[in-house]
Amino acid sequence: MCEVSGHDNGLEKYRQTRDDEGVMLQLKGENRLVCPEQVKATVGEDVTLDCHFEFPRDVTDKLFEWKFGSQRVLVYRSQNFSHVDQAAQFKDRAHPDSSFNLTIGKLPVKISSVQTNDAGTYSCFVGIKKDRISCSTELIVEPKPEPTKGADDEKVVQHPSQSPEHGNTGIGTGVIIGIVVSIAVAAVAAGLISEPVRVRVGDDAILPCHLEPPFNVNNLTVEWKWNETEVYIYRSRKPYLDNQDENFKGRTSLFHEEMEKGNISLKVTNVT
Repeated sequence: MCEVSGHDNGLEKYRQTRDDEGVMLQLKGENRLVCPEQVKATVGEDVTLDCHFEFPRDVTDKLFEWKFGSQRVLVYRSQNFSHVDQAAQFKDRAHPDSSFNLTIGKLPVKISSVQTNDAGTYSCFVGIKKDRISCSTELIVEPKPEPTKGADDEKVVQHPSQSPEHGNTGIGTGVIIGIVVSIAVAAVAAGLISEPVRVRVGDDAILPCHLEPPFNVNNLTVEWKWNETEVYIYRSRKPYLDNQDENFKGRTSLFHEEMEKGNISLKVTNVT
């Protein structure tokens, strides 16, 4: 059987097919938009959401948009993409995929660096009023898998504290071993190592570290590090953040009012 497809000026399709005797027949019906039911992505990855016509058709003169709830993800009108209408959440992150082709009705959108708040239902719309048709797909965003802890992940930086300046306290420092969604903490204080702390992406985390017996550390140097990266330094009774890694600027703090009781726990906001 030979089959040829085409379209009229609306959002309908024509199918041309030969019957068993070789006579050309023309059948008219709806030209559907097709989207996958579900797409999965991992936090930080780029994802493409597909949308295309069941039969190729030129929609260069049509209104087209991708929406996430009431937010506009990607908008095409008057034969141009409109960045003004794009929601702030998707600015500089949502673009036509490389396979995008209006002349054949292939309309996939690519979203870069997916986050958990991107999860949900996305709808692809073409046309206006009675000619408007759509399809939807569900984006599921999964957390990054926790890497297997190796020997390098167990590094702990400990500073000598037997000097006359510090007194004979035997006190060390805390070290962060960071994992994207789960944060494992090696809090070294008088030889005590805490259990791992697990949080969701976007939440705040408190990495516990305290001295036993309680001891006033206001006059000591306290350092938190992620491997060799400086996360938070407390020195001379105040934060010393000149060499703090950019990833942690404005996101870390100690509980200063509790340092006299030996509490040197670190708070990290908006975990990513």
